[in-house]
Amino acid sequence: MKKIVLIYAQGRSGTSVLTRLIASSDRFYSGRAESPILYLLSQLISLKKSFNNDRFYLKRQQFLLFERFILIVFRFQTIIGSFYEAFKSKKLNQLPKNLNFKKSILVTNLPVLPVNNIELNHLKDKFEIELIGIVRNPLEVLSSRIAFPGFKYSTSDHVKDILDRHSVFKKNCSKFITYDQLKSKKIESILCDSFNIENIDMEVLDIKIHPTKKKQLEAKDIYRLVDDNELSFQFNEYIKWYENLQTILL
Repeated sequence: MKKIVLIYAQGRSGTSVLTRLIASSDRFYSGRAESPILYLLSQLISLKKSFNNDRFYLKRQQFLLFERFILIVFRFQTIIGSFYEAFKSKKLNQLPKNLNFKKSILVTNLPVLPVNNIELNHLKDKFEIELIGIVRNPLEVLSSRIAFPGFKYSTSDHVKDILDRHSVFKKNCSKFITYDQLKSKKIESILCDSFNIENIDMEVLDIKIHPTKKKQLEAKDIYRLVDDNELSFQFNEYIKWYENLQTILL
């Protein structure tokens, strides 16, 4: 069974950097980030299960053929994706380290979404899945999202979305690092000791990926920027959770 390491986090948390860092290791390579083929494959697996009886034998066989085709497309996409990531990062270490792709482990990122609970379970039918999570100070995530042109939400919508994703993250991911650890010299030993990932190229951390000008926010600003007091309270509790986590890890 093909192994896939999924970098699991919400956007603006350092997923791209962590993916490329792990891909620089001897056993890994990076593929297409947030692959739509991976989502399609999970839906096909779900549909196939709904035809799991003799009456729908023909339909089930058709889905099996289509599923095999999508698997081939997914493998091809990961190969192309690895060359694309190598080109973007100017690091050939993003490519498979072994000509036999079955022996190289794919690492890609999967954003935290409420539907991921279902998709993750489906993908486990086809792959050996390992989740590696990364969390970042929610104030920094919010600041980065506000500054990033790809997000078109109000501040209240941002806060609600971040809280929803954090709730899903805590349910699914028990093994994770923090953004501050990723940016520290300790990350090499952390990946080795906690995830058995060795021989990473620390120079990957010097490559600027999706940089944004971050507006500095403080916890007290949330009550001013968000109309809903309960939402502001929950977000500040999330900030405290992260700060306590940092205290424990340090």
